[in-house]
Amino acid sequence: MIENLVHALGADERQCYFWATHSGAEIDLIVHRGGRLRGFEVKRTSSPAVTRSMRSAAADLDLRSLDVIHAGDETFPLARGFARWRRCGCSTICELQSALAWRCRSPRLDT
Repeated sequence: MIENLVHALGADERQCYFWATHSGAEIDLIVHRGGRLRGFEVKRTSSPAVTRSMRSAAADLDLRSLDVIHAGDETFPLARGFARWRRCGCSTICELQSALAWRCRSPRLDT
């Protein structure tokens, strides 16, 4: 799933990271592009909720957005007060390039 997500985003693998802390907080994918960090978490449930790891990553990394790819079909806000956090149904994985497109395109890091 992570490889498909990276490909759909058009991200270079040098822009992609797994993030974890010694206390156990972790985020499946952090993409760094154009000076911005975006977080992606993959969950098997169809109704994921905000976790301590998500809150920790948002605070520590100043994430621009957090998308949780889940087993459902719908895309909707993840939680009140987190306008740039949303749940994305895994059925949309083929449409992720446009659905999760960067607001401002930046040059690839390797050019």
